[in-house]
Amino acid sequence: MIPKGGTGVTVTFSGAFIHTPIVTVTSDNFGAWRIRNRSQMDFTIQLKDPADEDTTFTWLAISSST
Repeated sequence: MIPKGGTGVTVTFSGAFIHTPIVTVTSDNFGAWRIRNRSQMDFTIQLKDPADEDTTFTWLAISSST
């Protein structure tokens, strides 16, 4: 979750992937955001503007062979 006034959150996986995973993210809130800095350990969701309200995201990371 990105709290009201926040601009991003880093999600850390419970265990490292062998390769950088494919990450998909969705939210019920309006607003421009992007996935940044994907790695084998984590990724960041970054908002274009500070959040007007607490913003919850649902994400899925899938192992990739490359």
